[in-house]
Amino acid sequence: MNETTGNFGDDARRFHRIAGSKMTLLESHAANIALMVQNGAPFQLIADLLRKHGLHVSHSTVRRFHLRQLEQATTPTVVPSKPTVPPNQSAVKHTETPPFHTPGLRPKGPRIADPKNL
Repeated sequence: MNETTGNFGDDARRFHRIAGSKMTLLESHAANIALMVQNGAPFQLIADLLRKHGLHVSHSTVRRFHLRQLEQATTPTVVPSKPTVPPNQSAVKHTETPPFHTPGLRPKGPRIADPKNL
């Protein structure tokens, strides 16, 4: 039992994390990933090939990376400006108030008997 703990301790001391997140490591392979996806390769196959070349990522990481790349490519960089209202028109449109006898609409306030209906 002591031997197992010692080996783990040695491994823990030798461990060095690769700098950067997995997403940043995938950026150098973005064009190849996009090409493989375009040709119909499943994300699991892409992850397996990347693993063979020393980049250990899951298929869901590859999928998220690819979707982020697509979002960045399709997101417009220029935001269109809001249309301006000509000075002679008001920004607020006025609507007619409905008459009191419109079916389904009731005026606000207390409910009072209508003398015409008595």
